[in-house]
Amino acid sequence: MFSEDLARAILTERTRTATVAIEHHRLTIRPVEVTHVDRLERLSHRLAPRRLFARFASKAPLSWPAIAWFTLVDHCRKEVLVALDGDEIIAVARYEGTPSGNGSETIEAELSVTVDEAWRRRGIGRQLAPRPHPGP
Repeated sequence: MFSEDLARAILTERTRTATVAIEHHRLTIRPVEVTHVDRLERLSHRLAPRRLFARFASKAPLSWPAIAWFTLVDHCRKEVLVALDGDEIIAVARYEGTPSGNGSETIEAELSVTVDEAWRRRGIGRQLAPRPHPGP
């Protein structure tokens, strides 16, 4: 059942932001929003065809409906974080949890990170990747 506490937790998760310094830039990392579709589309146009193919199995920039679907997250099992330089998205990370399939209640997560060609090799992917949790 969807509770008021769960609704508050999801809203809090959706509005969290972090600021990181990379070289002489201050980047904002935050959860994706539907209003980011145009910025994500611009990012897809800045990616090299080989990166588009490796990440999305397409050499053409992503279609608007595909990008819009990308922004639909539940902030529990699926999350998308974006890194912004000013108002422009320069990197995106997607996490999607799935049951491990071995009969346990363990959830495994798939992680994919895409970084603007001009921003590659500067550590942005590490800023977007989750920190491993220590074992028991």
